[in-house]
Amino acid sequence: MENILLYPVQERKDLPKILEIQKEAFKQFYLKYRDKETSPYKEILQDIERKFAMANSRYYLIQVNFINVGFIRIITNRNKSAARISPMAILPQFENRGYGKQAIYDIESRFPTIKEWNLDTIKQETKLINFYLDLGYKCLDKEVVIHKGMHISYFRKTIQ
Repeated sequence: MENILLYPVQERKDLPKILEIQKEAFKQFYLKYRDKETSPYKEILQDIERKFAMANSRYYLIQVNFINVGFIRIITNRNKSAARISPMAILPQFENRGYGKQAIYDIESRFPTIKEWNLDTIKQETKLINFYLDLGYKCLDKEVVIHKGMHISYFRKTIQ
């Protein structure tokens, strides 16, 4: 497997790349579930800019051989003991190559003070559920119904 590089996004000029990846990666889920309220596919550049400007929010481009294959965003609490991954996106043509798994392991190792990692995903997407379970995330007893046929499941990973 090729090694990935997590490139920290530090300038607004990189945000259109984030939006482009997000739209392409989440399009399949938008077309399947037609979630007009919460789908990352429906976000615009101003949404990404607002998230980028948040004090404890960081975006990282996921690169392989200098090619952007995805991105990951984390939001930490003030003392950096807990974080949320929201969202992570891998371009469809780069899925199933281990890049997402490697990116999560890398992001977790970059923040050794974070002992609690949180995320959510679509309950009906078994592939995504299994992906996070394989990474050591546990499904919480929390679920939100977006609409009939689309529920969000919440996950947590505690690091000792």
